[in-house]
Amino acid sequence: MTAEPWEEPAGGGEPRVLRLVDPPGAGSEETLQAIAQRFVQALVEIVEGDRSPGQLLRWTAPLVYEDLVSRMCARRRTSCSPRARLISVRVYHPFRGVAEVSAHVRHGTRSRALAVRMELFGGRWVCTAIDWD
Repeated sequence: MTAEPWEEPAGGGEPRVLRLVDPPGAGSEETLQAIAQRFVQALVEIVEGDRSPGQLLRWTAPLVYEDLVSRMCARRRTSCSPRARLISVRVYHPFRGVAEVSAHVRHGTRSRALAVRMELFGGRWVCTAIDWD
């Protein structure tokens, strides 16, 4: 099988441009940034014990969800410990349907990094990996 040669459009009009289409549900950069921001905020609240991990069950892969539950159980917040606060979230697209999210979380005077990998499955962004520093 051979490919047809590229031909300029008749009549001297604009040349055809091959463009890749985002997968269904991918949304715009702003939409993904908002999704990542809300997701990471929810992660911080879960680890702090302010939110139930069940709220992210639909948005996480099974192993990621199990990690969240174990972290929540392991972290017992005391009344004198500082509250975690989300400082910033950045999103990078290594390729279509994949987003790598990095976040800066502050606990009092200490800072921590959080990395999240999200993949597009069935029109929905799902967290497939979390790396806590």
